[in-house]
Amino acid sequence: YHIQTAENKEVTESHNFLVEKDKPAAAQRPVRPFSPSFLCLFAETNNKSIENYKYFSEAVWYNEIKLSTPEGGHLKMVIQSKKVWLADQFVPAAIEVNDGRITAILPYGTKDVDDDYGDKRIVPGFMDIHCHGAYEFDTNDANEDGLRYWAEHIVSEGVTSFLATTITQSVEVLTNAVTNVANVMEGGYNGAEILGIHFEGPYLDMKYKGAQPDQYIVKPTIEQFEHYQKAARGHIRYVTLATEHDEDFALTRYLTAHGVVVSIGHSGATYEQAVMAYANGARSMTHVYNGMSPFNHRANGLVGAAYRIRTMYGEIICDGC
Repeated sequence: YHIQTAENKEVTESHNFLVEKDKPAAAQRPVRPFSPSFLCLFAETNNKSIENYKYFSEAVWYNEIKLSTPEGGHLKMVIQSKKVWLADQFVPAAIEVNDGRITAILPYGTKDVDDDYGDKRIVPGFMDIHCHGAYEFDTNDANEDGLRYWAEHIVSEGVTSFLATTITQSVEVLTNAVTNVANVMEGGYNGAEILGIHFEGPYLDMKYKGAQPDQYIVKPTIEQFEHYQKAARGHIRYVTLATEHDEDFALTRYLTAHGVVVSIGHSGATYEQAVMAYANGARSMTHVYNGMSPFNHRANGLVGAAYRIRTMYGEIICDGC
């Protein structure tokens, strides 16, 4: 859980008592529930604008309210706020947590609580599906300490889970990168949950490559992807590719059949090609508007397809005004 204390005071993080006791020391990790049970609490100032907020990890939250777990027992708590994000709106509610999972949502003020956060907002933790790195570390660096530092500290920005994202590079660099992510995922870490790998490239369009290095852009093949997925030990969960270069949508169909999300991106596909990619399994678009065929009144392009296909997920870079 992530909270902002009223005083914005610094608290030292500790995950020691949230590790799974039955695993070897090297594999110990904080016990994490499913993503919706992670919470963030914000303070509001200046007519509902959110300013000067500070997040803390789940362990800090447990320490903050001074709950203790009896030996062999379970940690229980109830918190409430007048602004809990439910049913696409903020409503007064109480949240009951048992052993790290949300077990009940109750009307506000109907049960004794461990803490009442008043007008602070409680929202699900953020899931970042496209993030190349942070804190001077990049996924392609293939550095275990860098990835662990990223996971541990990204919770300070409200992110509770993420996909470590690669960028187009040589076979050697990408192989090392995905192997590194797999090693950290399986070897133990603290902080936000690493959901897997977002493999952005190298199967992209040269015209819409953006900052991706063109010397390493290649035609998509099942055989090459299998090499990367083997190195990643099955942890590639999401692939950005220019589906118009995927002959007979072979890789698109293969990925879909194996539970890997296909996202159209860095692509010059026409509207009609996008519809056919959807028909063959593509279900997402990477940073809509950026690195793709634009919208035109006579050629709607990928932007038009992103709007028209109702069940197509549209990722967007939210750094504009």
